[in-house]
Amino acid sequence: MTRVFVLDDHDVVRRGLKELLEDSGDIEVVGEAGTAVEARSGIPLAEPDVAVLDVRLSDGSGVEVCRDIRSRHPEIKCVMLSAFDDEVAVIASILAGASGFVLKQIKGGDIVNAVRMVASGESLFEPALRVRVLDNGPEDEHGA
Repeated sequence: MTRVFVLDDHDVVRRGLKELLEDSGDIEVVGEAGTAVEARSGIPLAEPDVAVLDVRLSDGSGVEVCRDIRSRHPEIKCVMLSAFDDEVAVIASILAGASGFVLKQIKGGDIVNAVRMVASGESLFEPALRVRVLDNGPEDEHGA
């Protein structure tokens, strides 16, 4: 059973993700949060295998939450979730230690597969993009 934590500042998105993930039969949502502050304290307590993190939050950035969590708990994998196809956010996510970046327009079965892939140690980023970003650093120092 894969343990997942969901961070999104929209209640309906959190509920939808939770239902989609738990309906898979092999994923359990062990925690959820609507703010970066709640996530920073809730994720370590929930001990998930994977955290699904909204990139843009009302009180900060899911990318910063990813960076904080991965620095203290490198065993927790992160999948960034965004409504926007933003190259700067993708690059910032890679640098923060995320294992993937998916758009909210993704089909339900695809988000389940993305979580499964990341939980098994795979990356959702194209290898060439990861190498380019990690070798050259961010094109925009400000991140998302």
